[in-house]
Amino acid sequence: MRNALRAGIVLAVSTVVAATAVVVGNAAQLQVNGGQISVASATNPCAGQTLAVTTDAVAGTATWIEVTTPATWPSACVGKRIDLMVLDGAQVRTASIASAPVAGTVTPLDLSGSFTPPSTGNPVSAVVAGWSIATTWTYSPQPPVTGPITPGTPETDLRSVTWTSVVVGQQFCVDVTVSTTNQTSQKDWAVDLNIGQRPFNGATSGYQIQGADAQKVAFAANPDAGKVTIVGTGNYKKLRSTDPALSFTVCHYSTPAPQYDPALTYTVIQGPVTGNPWNACVTTSVSVTGTPLFYAGWRADVEMSAAVALANTPPNTYQRVYASGGAYTLQQLPGNVWRVSGSHWGNYGIRDGQGITFTLCAE
Repeated sequence: MRNALRAGIVLAVSTVVAATAVVVGNAAQLQVNGGQISVASATNPCAGQTLAVTTDAVAGTATWIEVTTPATWPSACVGKRIDLMVLDGAQVRTASIASAPVAGTVTPLDLSGSFTPPSTGNPVSAVVAGWSIATTWTYSPQPPVTGPITPGTPETDLRSVTWTSVVVGQQFCVDVTVSTTNQTSQKDWAVDLNIGQRPFNGATSGYQIQGADAQKVAFAANPDAGKVTIVGTGNYKKLRSTDPALSFTVCHYSTPAPQYDPALTYTVIQGPVTGNPWNACVTTSVSVTGTPLFYAGWRADVEMSAAVALANTPPNTYQRVYASGGAYTLQQLPGNVWRVSGSHWGNYGIRDGQGITFTLCAE
């Protein structure tokens, strides 16, 4: 009987402790008004609401997100703390809004670290004032910026790139306006000149920076291989998207000559032999497709056998092949084939709609 009574006492005490634990566990979600616990306060004030989350980072890595409160966002949610977690593989990135804004507000947030934004699925979970709330995730990956000038950091926003002067393959000027994509904090920015591409033609030096904000930018001391990089100086090293954008002009007045590019489509049209044994000539035209703005190098292999035979008609004796009416680089290939290419700034390059015509003669 005593053992049964002791068991009953132990059971009663355990039940009281368990009940107390339940009350304590929910105390953070309950309010005490005049000594009474309000049942209504135990209800999620933002139930049924959904936060829309996205990022518009250009590159494959993002460091921030945008959170939009829905149009139905109730006043009871305004001012509440919002905590967000972004799952990135095994890592979790976090951000928070100390005081939730009104309905329809877009809030940009820096994350605790970078993440790779997925185009499908939903990596975001959110809590408002301790209560879970639904989220949606949208992200449309933008194709990487390609070409001779590209962003040098994930946050760099190349707002405009305008080629104002491109001259016969060795000179150019380009206007650049740059900022960053981040609204919440200032981020490093950089502009890469991919020197292996036209119109840089491999130039590693000789660039000049001009224009309104030329004093606020400079060439990076140690750029990556294959690049010349422009960065901000002093207070302009970092920018946010709401800061005034920087505008400057990059020029070069003597790049290396453009090179023949087998990836382009060249058309070579060789005409018939004209003239006489003392001056047997062939006129050839060369055009290119695939480079409408920048000049590319060119070459043409001209078959001169018929011209050489005419020049070798007795009593004349064939002596040489030469370029008539212009200076070109000539290289003899096997047989009577001559490879012709440009030799100076006036004939180094061609582009879409702007080809070249030359004449070779045998004498």
